[in-house]
Amino acid sequence: MYACAQRVVDSSGQESGLNVLVYEHGSAETGQIDWNKPDIRAISEDCPGTLVAEKIEVAPGGNSVVSYLDVAMRDGVEVATVEIALWQIEKAVRLGGEIPIRNLHAGVAVEFYVAARLTDVAGDEFVELRDVLLAQLQDRSAPAWKEKGPIVIWVRNTAEGQTFELDVSSVGVVDQLQSRPWKSARVSIAHEVQYDFEQLYGNVVRYVVPLIVNVPLTTILKHTGGIEVRQRESNETVYRWPVAS
Repeated sequence: MYACAQRVVDSSGQESGLNVLVYEHGSAETGQIDWNKPDIRAISEDCPGTLVAEKIEVAPGGNSVVSYLDVAMRDGVEVATVEIALWQIEKAVRLGGEIPIRNLHAGVAVEFYVAARLTDVAGDEFVELRDVLLAQLQDRSAPAWKEKGPIVIWVRNTAEGQTFELDVSSVGVVDQLQSRPWKSARVSIAHEVQYDFEQLYGNVVRYVVPLIVNVPLTTILKHTGGIEVRQRESNETVYRWPVAS
């Protein structure tokens, strides 16, 4: 199991909040990891597991992380054992330990980080992250967005490039999420422009989507099942946000 609580700030710098993710590994991945001494960084980057619970205040994508609390342990470890590991970390934080602070207790690996500008309130920051993390470990209800249908955007290939537009069935949904009537938007990108853009910034679709819907991603996550981009010619899904684990 891998769980993380993060304080993040969106790319505009205007919105901040706490995001919490809880993953389980199951028997398939158990043999790949030394659960007596879990390597948090390797687990989080290479094999976090399957998402089983989450709490999202700021939509993922382009966020800056200003603090985090990560925990890695074997599936099924009692919360009481996690609490002891976290309590030991809190003592180190209160004593002004060097950031990031790490701990291993009874097979529970913990890592806490806080940006330099928050070191004066590191203790309070730890407590806030700890509380939301423990709450999410005990609440395994499925993320709300998974129970809802996505906003659908079609992409059509042409000789010149790609054209993106909102599906007719999603117009009403997007319209309700805005404070003023939604205006139809179609975005076209030439092949050569797309190629150059993606060399610098990655998949162009994640940048096109906000132009089409003109709704904050956090709002979309609260009220819909995310966003799905489908190929017009084949009806194949080419992009999904969030990624449905």
